Amino acid sequence: MSTLSNIRGLSRMRTHPVPGAARLPRPEVALLLWCARTDVEAERAERISVLLQQHLDWPLLIQTALQHGVMPLLYQHLRTIGPDAIPTAVLQQLREHFHANTGHNLRLTGELLRVLQLLVTHGLPALAYKGPVLAVSVYGNLALRQCSDVDLLVHQRDYRRVQQLLIAHGYQLTMDLDWESCLVHDTRRVAVDLHLGIVPHLFHVPLDFERVWTHRQPICLAGTIVSTLAPEDLLIVLCVQVAKDMWCDLNKQRKSRNSGLLKICDIAELLRSSQDMDWGRVLADARRLGVQRILSFGLRVARELLGASLPRALQSTMEAHPAISGLVAHTRAQLLDEVDAGAPMSLTPARFHFAIRERWQDKVFPYVYAGTLLIVPSDKDRMFLPLPSCLTFFYYLIRPFRAMREYGWRLFVQQLKRWLVWGSA
Repeated sequence: MSTLSNIRGLSRMRTHPVPGAARLPRPEVALLLWCARTDVEAERAERISVLLQQHLDWPLLIQTALQHGVMPLLYQHLRTIGPDAIPTAVLQQLREHFHANTGHNLRLTGELLRVLQLLVTHGLPALAYKGPVLAVSVYGNLALRQCSDVDLLVHQRDYRRVQQLLIAHGYQLTMDLDWESCLVHDTRRVAVDLHLGIVPHLFHVPLDFERVWTHRQPICLAGTIVSTLAPEDLLIVLCVQVAKDMWCDLNKQRKSRNSGLLKICDIAELLRSSQDMDWGRVLADARRLGVQRILSFGLRVARELLGASLPRALQSTMEAHPAISGLVAHTRAQLLDEVDAGAPMSLTPARFHFAIRERWQDKVFPYVYAGTLLIVPSDKDRMFLPLPSCLTFFYYLIRPFRAMREYGWRLFVQQLKRWLVWGSA
């Protein structure tokens, strides 16, 4: 389920105050947001205690926590702040989920270390990020983050070689997109998400692997040193992926597997754990990549939903992009059902993309990319009809017909309509 799809199911409910927002859904969701952090100081602990005295829909609370990927944090704080206010059966259920998640994260850690060792043996550099690495480096505890799979970033030149290497060692390729692929081990049933980019190509935030590799940082994971993203690079990646999730949901082209609050919580926890972050480099890299608005969007969502603390020097930069205010209001309204806070902007994929990108080359890229897919011959076209070099211009004539055959008429028309939506916004 994607971020916005998960969030919509939480609306139209009673409200209670939380940091950064005037309204909040029913007490179950208020409780979840207060617990969606590793550090709960006295004031927040008191608010949690007050919420625990209310009549709570415990099945809804547990389901929502699991859906949003923050169940470990919920259990961690409930068992320390107000165990007496929680029904025994509910506390036991949360404990079982917590222990199951811990065991799953341990299995993921073992698989991550096996894969990294395999790549080292073959001289293939890789960066581990998200999953167990993020749990340890940002949350400070492997058990405190819900993880679904192993995520690896590799250089584009090594991408297919790493794929084939994993397949040769018992993995099956279950998904192959233009920016990532998923491989599942035959017997261990652990999924590895292999990335040559951080978002779909159409979203257009190219990954400079050499640059992030240069800034990589070591982290000790289960007694083994592995390489991961520097906090400055990780922050940009997390903000980009939150924006990508929202765009994917609007575009309806692919449902995100990760849940809504988890990625926002990742941003908030990274800010908490990296007090010495080099904000000069963050802002310079965001400007170079053309993601200043995306960075502002991610930071503001983390601040308004989870009360994340931001440096004073960043306030003026965040407020410099007024277009982002509507996007933040839209996201917050979907979670908090702020029907009386002003009508948020009506979003289409194109409106969202134009609002959140500052450079014109990034704004128009989807049009160019979509047209390229339609008219530029692919390797499959050349394999379908081998032609001498003097006749290769015929490929441009047959490409549209090959596209219709490849995707089917209905899917082809649907894709064409999607491109028209981009062009009409």
